[in-house]
Amino acid sequence: MDDRFTADQWKQALGLLTHPEGGFYRQTYRSGEEVDTGGLPSHFAGSRYLEHWGIIEQSTRPDSS
Repeated sequence: MDDRFTADQWKQALGLLTHPEGGFYRQTYRSGEEVDTGGLPSHFAGSRYLEHWGIIEQSTRPDSS
């Protein structure tokens, strides 16, 4: 019997999520600070939340009501 973990078993054991740009991640810290949209250059347009990629539901956003 092979006792080594498969990649899927490691992802599950570590609670990893699929990253929208490839690979996997686990969020370990989220700053309480926010950057106002007006403070970003125009080429930073678009969603910065994971629901944009279908990874989490919009209701889980930190600022959701």
